Amino acid sequence: MKERLDGAVPDDSVTIFPVRDTGDSGYWKGIYEDLADIRPGLFVLDNMLGALAPGADISSPVTAQRFGHSLRPITDTGIPVLVVTHTPKGTAEGMSVASSPIGGRAIAAGARGIITLRNCGKRGRRIEVKINRAREDLNLDVTVHRASATSEVPVWERARPQIKAVDMPKAKPWDEVLAARIIEEQPEETNYRLLAQRYAPTVGKSVETIRPKLRDALEYVNGRWTRWRSEPV
Repeated sequence: MKERLDGAVPDDSVTIFPVRDTGDSGYWKGIYEDLADIRPGLFVLDNMLGALAPGADISSPVTAQRFGHSLRPITDTGIPVLVVTHTPKGTAEGMSVASSPIGGRAIAAGARGIITLRNCGKRGRRIEVKINRAREDLNLDVTVHRASATSEVPVWERARPQIKAVDMPKAKPWDEVLAARIIEEQPEETNYRLLAQRYAPTVGKSVETIRPKLRDALEYVNGRWTRWRSEPV
């Protein structure tokens, strides 16, 4: 856990409490007193299974409930608590879903929030968040990679949604756009050469390039520029 926090917080801001016999009646009392003195911004217990009292059955909801009661005095002092637990190996430990957290149901009864890292065959890796009084639970697809090439520390990040390719409408050819503009503006020029000279700077084309395009697209009839009609109306 300390290695995972490397670079995220100052080195001297992490204090490690060794996990000894948590079944000793004085163990948790000593932790409370130390935390009350230090007043950390976060107490992380990594992990629940390793901190159980000798002989405690992890698959029993009673075990998780008692564990929550042991941590309650810490949260009552206003210190946030993050408890790390794991998923069982298959469904042999009393869980109907292999990717459910051990003791999750009992823990959820007393915790403010549950964050579950899942690896589903159909949906891949994802994070599910269930928080008391939350307006909406989150279910986010994520990717996992190492913190560095030589590190064993996993970093979970939200997966970027794949961008679907969408066929964009093709832009109209410049000569069609120019012809439509001329019809709308109705310039005073009455022949193709003068018309090409007027609009050459606008479209960035030479007069020799513009003139035949205009001749094929437009005609000057009754004092107005209109679309060329191939057949009489």
